[in-house]
Amino acid sequence: MLSFTSGSSGSPKIANRSHGFLVEQFNVLKEVTKCNGTENICVGLAVVVLFYLAQGNTVVLRTSKMLKKPKLLSQLLTKYEVNQLIDSPAKFLSYIHFLNKDVTTKITHTFCGGGPVFVQDATEINSILNLAENTVIYGSTEVEPISIVSTKTILKFSKNKGLCVGKVNSELNLKIIDINKKHKHILPQHEFDSICLHSPEVGEIIVSGNHVLNDYYKSPDVLINQKIKVNNTLWHKTGDSGFIKDGLLFLTGQCDTLIQIGNEFISPFIVEQQLRQIKGVKKGTVIKINTQIIVVVESNLPIKELKIDLPFEFDKIRKIAEIPTDVRHNTKIDYQKLRKLLE
Repeated sequence: MLSFTSGSSGSPKIANRSHGFLVEQFNVLKEVTKCNGTENICVGLAVVVLFYLAQGNTVVLRTSKMLKKPKLLSQLLTKYEVNQLIDSPAKFLSYIHFLNKDVTTKITHTFCGGGPVFVQDATEINSILNLAENTVIYGSTEVEPISIVSTKTILKFSKNKGLCVGKVNSELNLKIIDINKKHKHILPQHEFDSICLHSPEVGEIIVSGNHVLNDYYKSPDVLINQKIKVNNTLWHKTGDSGFIKDGLLFLTGQCDTLIQIGNEFISPFIVEQQLRQIKGVKKGTVIKINTQIIVVVESNLPIKELKIDLPFEFDKIRKIAEIPTDVRHNTKIDYQKLRKLLE
């Protein structure tokens, strides 16, 4: 199966998902979701449909129209006695407010994927679907899942310097490598060891394992950029930064968005969470253009009325009508589009 994806970095990729890879992914997801095939599931993420159909589940597909008319969605969920919801965070949060109590009380499990679930999101999900087990799956086209975390655990570790995404899946090996060190596609063991960091240092998250994609369709350059080969092990570079602390994985955002000042990094990903806690800010981030560090906000209030206090110095605040997000899940900020917009 060929999966077309723009990738978080914006470079188009065609993932070559072999039968063997899909079987490995199926087995891991089966363990994670603890499904027995009797559940009725409303799905908003395309590839997940195959997984549930393979188990014999009843799968209900919500349409884009239903995101704008949640009443239609409520009727659908009632008709098919849906008890599980699976969607990207932004789309999920756009409709759960409008679901009636007859629907929400029957939901036993929810799964979010395809983008971050921040502390405020986790609080919202827990309050509306307080009878359900609410879970966030961290992964990508190449490896799903990397880790899973409950929304309660996200809140428990909300004071950390990263977003908690839980324990790494037991079928995977995960390392954190130095973002600043250049390396080749093929590395001897001693060179690979020299780029690996210790807990809780921040670096790029890389993974290896049976449910990690090892091939792209007619894309040798992508393969060289995305993989590190050490002996017979192929490691996948996620493009995400993070760290391990007390056996848990914490995200600090995409590697290419980190802003380095001396030996320290400003993580736009973490700033996004901080900005959303400020009254009047719907969404926000920080970006470096040339030598200027710019805080960008989406707000209905004038800039002078926003009390923006961040733990670093920045040059200016820009307010825009809508911060662009990824087309597929409408969750992650599209930094490349944002940069062009600001320039």
